[in-house]
Amino acid sequence: TGSPAFTVSDQVRLSGTSPEMLHNILAQMAAMGTDYIQLNKFATHQRAHSAGLVLQAYLGALQNYLQCYRAAVLSVNGLYIPCIYSILFHFSLSEIHLNYSIG
Repeated sequence: TGSPAFTVSDQVRLSGTSPEMLHNILAQMAAMGTDYIQLNKFATHQRAHSAGLVLQAYLGALQNYLQCYRAAVLSVNGLYIPCIYSILFHFSLSEIHLNYSIG
């Protein structure tokens, strides 16, 4: 509904994985990225407007969490990750936090 969302192409293939398994893993990661974008947009937009102290504190904490999440995503480049399952495991806890923040 107007919000950007990451999607996974059906054409993506990776040696040693079934297309279904790869699609499912990448879809989970795409959903995490979409959640991140929506939370970041919400926090940035709301902080620009005057709001109550409780909301300002919540938004500040949310932005701090998102900054840590962004750092974790960017740090993957320097990690040795032997398989796609490891990438998903690396972000599984972050996915739980993102889902909790949105829901």
